[in-house]
Amino acid sequence: MVLSCRAHLAAINQSSPPPWFSQAGSGRGLSTGIARPRAASVRRGHLAHRAGRHLVGAARRLGRLPSRPRQPGPRERQMGPSAQPASAGASSTSVPPVQRLHYPRREFSQDPLGNLWDALVTFVLWHYLLWGFAGGVASLLVYVFCVGPRWSVSWLLFHAAVAAYVVQLVVWRPQNRAGVPSWLWHSFRFASVFESSLRYGDCTFIREMDPETEEAGTGARYLFAWAPHGIMGVCRGGSGSGNWAKMYPGVYGMWGSFGAAFYLPGIREFSFLTGCVDAGRKTLARVADTESIHLIPGGIREMLLTDPNSKVTRLCFRDRFGFVKLAWEKGLKLVPVFCFGEKFCYDKVLIRPAWLRKILLRNQLTGTGLVGRFGCTFLPKNDKKLGWVFGRSIDPKKFGSYEQMHAYFLDEMARLFETYKAEFDYGVDEVLEIVNTDFTEKLD
Repeated sequence: MVLSCRAHLAAINQSSPPPWFSQAGSGRGLSTGIARPRAASVRRGHLAHRAGRHLVGAARRLGRLPSRPRQPGPRERQMGPSAQPASAGASSTSVPPVQRLHYPRREFSQDPLGNLWDALVTFVLWHYLLWGFAGGVASLLVYVFCVGPRWSVSWLLFHAAVAAYVVQLVVWRPQNRAGVPSWLWHSFRFASVFESSLRYGDCTFIREMDPETEEAGTGARYLFAWAPHGIMGVCRGGSGSGNWAKMYPGVYGMWGSFGAAFYLPGIREFSFLTGCVDAGRKTLARVADTESIHLIPGGIREMLLTDPNSKVTRLCFRDRFGFVKLAWEKGLKLVPVFCFGEKFCYDKVLIRPAWLRKILLRNQLTGTGLVGRFGCTFLPKNDKKLGWVFGRSIDPKKFGSYEQMHAYFLDEMARLFETYKAEFDYGVDEVLEIVNTDFTEKLD
């Protein structure tokens, strides 16, 4: 049988095509203007071809002929090399195909105007803590130079505007419901101008594709759990600008923020413009019915644990189950997100003594200060790689309780760190620790 198969294949390869066959002809291999052969001849050739295929297949099954090498499918060719698993020693399970985005920095030597523009946009964005102060100074200048004498029209208008702002600060509380209208924070947070801040940081985004769908967006609702918080929370910058629609098309998500932020001028407006609501359980449960949610589970306590000079990265949510319980009850897919390079963006200034930090923590305020680039700004440093890794979404339907889901989430967060730390220039001696919230009480 094997000899006949090989003889048949050799005869096919050596035979010349009939005169009516043309490579440049129509899609059926027939040149135009030439008479077709009789149907009987075509049928005989077709039957001989099928018989040869069956004989070769039988020989391969018997092991007499080598198997044909497997060709990659269209999806594998589209995904390219990034579909291959990353470092095998990082986890016992293989890494799924990933999607990557990179915003290369515009160097000053090559594009000075672009480099300065990126720095300016980033400077204004991360100085939102001073927006209220700047507004107060501007109001004072208006009062001194533009407002007329008492009871004049300009004097009445100025005081009416100040009174209206104070009243809405106390009375208008959209943060406790569904936030401000979605068109407002969509147009601000996802504005393409903020891609300049990504180029400033030479940022990279990696998303591990969902094993079931391998699609970028499925229209599902998610709870994105971001870590670490860092001193400023630079990790939040990965949820906006034009990159988000490429990573999760059709998914937006509202941020949960600490309640005091909505009563601080400047920070209140920034929170509304970026789609924030109060991080209270009732508010998040209401939002979760229709929208995805972004949270930083470590909160302000994780700010205290940030140390750019340490080889240990600590996350503070080993005993925090609330965000996982919310995802489990509302059917939200839980996505672990790790921000590499967050801890190198600022230098920490720990507030002392320790009893003062405890008082601040009890009032939901941080116990640390920060120093950014140039030693006197909130502009983040950009001498280290900055990047976000979005892990595989965790389906709550696969777990019998939220405690099991929480344990799996912790394992996934540790896997992300070990798998991708080398890609962002973390040394082999860099380790991750996930601690309880009372760990911050041990700080000197």
